Amino acid sequence: MIDFGKPGWFNGYQEKIFLNLKSQFIRGGFTLKIGEIYEELLFGKCPKQDYSNNRWECFKEIIKARGQPGTIFTEALCEDVKKELGVVDDVVEFFSTLKTPLDSNQGIDGFVIWWLDEGFNNAKIVTFDITVRLEKKTYKSDFLITPHKLIYINPFIRSIAWFLKEKTELFYNYY
Repeated sequence: MIDFGKPGWFNGYQEKIFLNLKSQFIRGGFTLKIGEIYEELLFGKCPKQDYSNNRWECFKEIIKARGQPGTIFTEALCEDVKKELGVVDDVVEFFSTLKTPLDSNQGIDGFVIWWLDEGFNNAKIVTFDITVRLEKKTYKSDFLITPHKLIYINPFIRSIAWFLKEKTELFYNYY
């Protein structure tokens, strides 16, 4: 599971760090977009920003573009989900969708994809919306990531793996 004591990670004080960041960026009535900073910190950037407005085409274009280095969080998330799924040889990847139509139109900030074949043609996808708000009443993604859920990450990882196992809808990566 994610080791919060690992150098470069939040050392278990994720909420305190966020609140400290928030207080530093609010000056004289001018508020920087803390949510965007938080999203990029955890999910990284999406390299290209002129994607299709069609949901499934946008997923395909983001996957095809690749080039996402990942973050400590996304790498650990994929490894932990893979362990929880009990798969050794399968590929589990994370992709950021920040500042794409998936983000702006559908509220999806990132997704994990579990490839079910070696040709990378069939997969299951789980989507995420990340927020700095401790509570958000509505969201369109499969999972909402809040600071509170990151503190209690292990049950969250199990939920993601269960969702992927149980999901019947497949993603077909054909061009």
